[in-house]
Amino acid sequence: MKVRVADDHHTTFFHEAHENNFVPRAVYIDLEPTVGDEVRNGTYRQLFHPEQVIAGREDAANNYY
Repeated sequence: MKVRVADDHHTTFFHEAHENNFVPRAVYIDLEPTVGDEVRNGTYRQLFHPEQVIAGREDAANNYY
C-alpha cells in the first residue's frame, strides 16, 4: 500500500522503514535488566533494531515507595 505524505505529522507516531512502509513507534520501559537481555537475545530479537534498544547499567531492584 502506498501512502502519499502531505505533511510530517505522521512521523510523530510512525517511522518509515522502507519506501512508503511505515512502522508504529512505541516506547517500552522495564527497569529489570533481564528483560532487556531477552529483547536483545530472545526469539523476537529481529523485531528490534539494536541501536534503538537503550539500557542502563543498574536495575531498579528493591526500590519501594
